This record gives sequence, structure tokens and C-alpha cells, in this order.
Amino acid sequence: MKTTILVVLMFAVQIVFAQYPPLELSVDQVGAYPNQAVEVSVRAGNNFQNITALNGTLIFDPLVIQQPMLTYWGLSHPAGASFANPQPGVLTYDWTSLITIGPTLSVGDVVYTLSFDVSGGVGSESTINLDSIPTPLYWENGFGWSGNNFSVSSGMVTVIQHPDLIFVDGFEN
Repeated sequence: MKTTILVVLMFAVQIVFAQYPPLELSVDQVGAYPNQAVEVSVRAGNNFQNITALNGTLIFDPLVIQQPMLTYWGLSHPAGASFANPQPGVLTYDWTSLITIGPTLSVGDVVYTLSFDVSGGVGSESTINLDSIPTPLYWENGFGWSGNNFSVSSGMVTVIQHPDLIFVDGFEN
């Protein structure tokens, strides 16, 4: 009897102190043309369930892409999302749901999309990293869990040659 009670208590303690699995986020890898705009999405991965708050930082190369602007918001209450560009190459964001039952996204669903102006030349690249400086990566969900445990995949913008441009003997036609 004592053994049964002890085993039940051990399982109860594990449940109470268990950590919610990491929230997965990924950033698109896209090709972009010089002097045009490019859209890059941040996408949900596993465990994006009932999310009620999301904060973080995006880091990118401002010599390749700049002027980030929000073009799509995939969560509820878009007015609750705020984005700031405190310095070139750094974009911070935070969002809080108005209700305690937050949205659930499937793997690959868009959390948000940003449009960047492409300032780099053909062949230049900018990695786009989800980071915790200056605004820490942080999430909350309606189940009472919260944390800074993430599994993130960086994105990339690669500036490519526009297909309409043809070079003959070093001159553009």
C-alpha cells in the first residue's frame, strides 16, 4: 500500500513540475530581387497550442534587407501585436491575446509575415535569426504554461538575378 501511494505521488510530482515541450518556430528561406520588396514568414511548428502571448527578436543584415513592415498576422487580436525596429538589423515584437483561449496553429501555418526592402546586390544573403536580445523569446498559453523554451530554425534571404535581365558582353539589355 505504501509503495502504491509513493508511486502515485511520484507521478503527481512529475506532472506538476514537468516542462511544456519547446514551442517550435521557423523562418522562411526565400529568394529576392534587387531593389524590390520580399516577404518572409515566421511559421508555427509543433506545440503551437492555445498560445496567448509571444515575444522575441528578429536579427537580420540591414545591408541586404531593411525597412521591415508587418503584412500578415496569423494570430488573434492583431492590434495587440507591436513591432519595433530599435536599430538597423533588429526587430522586436510582442503580442498578447485578449482572451485566455489563444489560437492553435498547425505545423507550417504562418504566425506573421514581414515585407523587407531589398538593398543588397545579387549574391548577397541575410540570415534571419529568432533571438532573445534585446526582447527575450517568450510564450504563454491558455493552459497556464509559459516559458522561454523554443526550438527555432533560422531563415535566409538570398538576392538573386531577376530573370528579365540579360547581360551581353557586360552590358545590360
